[in-house]
Amino acid sequence: MYSNSNSAINSNQLTIDKQGLKENISTSLNLLLKKIKPRYTITSVGDFYYERIPYINSEKFLSRFINVSYFPSESKTNLKEKFLFAINVKPVNSMISADLFEFSNIDHSNDIFKDIPDDLSSLFIAKNKYADKKIKINKEELYIGNINQNVTYEELYDFLSRFGDVDFLNMIYDRKNRFQGYAFAKFRSIAVNEELLKHSNEYSLKGKRLIISEKVEKIESLESIQNKCWFCYNNPNIDSDLVLTVLNEFYVAYPKGPIDDFHFLVVPKNHIRSFIDLNKDQKNEFDKILKVLVNILTDNGLDYLIYEKCLPFKDEAAKHMNINVIGIHKERSFSFLDQMEAIFTENKINYKEYDSKKQISEMTNSKNPHYYLIDAPTGIQFGRSEIRTKIFVEVDAVGNRDFLDYPRIIICNLIDKESRINWKQSDINKEFLVSLKDKINKYFK
Repeated sequence: MYSNSNSAINSNQLTIDKQGLKENISTSLNLLLKKIKPRYTITSVGDFYYERIPYINSEKFLSRFINVSYFPSESKTNLKEKFLFAINVKPVNSMISADLFEFSNIDHSNDIFKDIPDDLSSLFIAKNKYADKKIKINKEELYIGNINQNVTYEELYDFLSRFGDVDFLNMIYDRKNRFQGYAFAKFRSIAVNEELLKHSNEYSLKGKRLIISEKVEKIESLESIQNKCWFCYNNPNIDSDLVLTVLNEFYVAYPKGPIDDFHFLVVPKNHIRSFIDLNKDQKNEFDKILKVLVNILTDNGLDYLIYEKCLPFKDEAAKHMNINVIGIHKERSFSFLDQMEAIFTENKINYKEYDSKKQISEMTNSKNPHYYLIDAPTGIQFGRSEIRTKIFVEVDAVGNRDFLDYPRIIICNLIDKESRINWKQSDINKEFLVSLKDKINKYFK
């Protein structure tokens, strides 16, 4: 049962103090609950939040009572977070029994249900506009809500630091740079999270009682991601004019902002995050595509660079593997490593250099790393073979800045085309693109 006790009371009579709430609501609600014996009762009265310890109703069923507070229409707080908070709140131990709504014919002595998992989440979420969205709980981060909008970053950081070392704090602002009244925080010790969750709704900051819960993240459907992703082949809005050839698992495309004329993208048709996530058949097809592209570049008297960037973008739609293959003049090859070192040193980027035959899985201990990987020429010949190297840069998964396309920056500086560092300023040679489509199809056939 879902009940809104406010609807049964004249708004002029409703008072915010607890005694007034009890006088106006308790008797009527008591009689109603005795009559219909609901399994769940959710109310929205008063500016406080709590969940009553589960009890046995007169029909001998487990019953739950949750107060989620009213949602003022002028509030800018994320309503999704407030809805989901309602299913995570813990009993407020500091409240005396008189402050809880007292129901007759209820046996509080039975403790058999205390450890039963709360199955309310699916029931409650189904009643709001997020019913078609899947969610996951991020136990490493905390949602801090109902924050006074005058609280500064320093004040909130200092407050949270009382409980442990804060790893990061992200206060949420809208496009007009107005604080939305909630934040996400991560502590260096997960034990701090557990302790704060036990005492949710017991701490106040600048006159407002804080809501503390585990971070809830939306899981988008694959169809939704594909419809937004630039690179998913099933996206109806994909730039089909830039697709050069299509194979079983991959397609080869021309980039929207090429660095130079011979610039290819090798892209999986499905939404695959990175090279690490490819299966054996996909890797075999990728290797064959790469050999064809290298042949095209070699036939045109060019050396080549290959790079992949797998970065911790917040938007899942941006996490689609695309590997750049770029032709460069051979006389530039021997300068690449010097150019790379200069730019990485300037930007304080740590990197590791590996043999060209090294697999990426051998470069990192992480199962889902974020990284830049560059397969680069050294300009050194050994007999008929060219010596190549791989550069690996592991990227911190947690960060609030935009991640730059460092390999693109290096290559643009290397070939004296700094104006193309921003891909949006890189024009496409349409005549060359038409001729390239004819050539590439012959190679792949």
